[in-house]
Amino acid sequence: MNQLRVTPGEWKQATGIGYCCIRTGSMNDRTGGVIADMRLVDGVYNPFDACLIASSKTLYQELERAGRLLEEHGDYAASERIVLVLEKARGKTP
Repeated sequence: MNQLRVTPGEWKQATGIGYCCIRTGSMNDRTGGVIADMRLVDGVYNPFDACLIASSKTLYQELERAGRLLEEHGDYAASERIVLVLEKARGKTP
């Protein structure tokens, strides 16, 4: 499988008064930085969208691992579906 090429570090949701973003590092000691700035939808930030985005890197890695395990156990159909989803996440398919 292809190597994941995303912003390194742990991704975290940061929400406050008037902002919601996904970032690396800490806002307290000003390490890392913002990797995704959430936008208002109907006047509110959706923290569930932010949580999903923040967890996407881990979800990708675990899905990649599950695909390898399925292939090792002979479930090639499920493994192929996972490969297609991972390719979509990497921008390889529409």
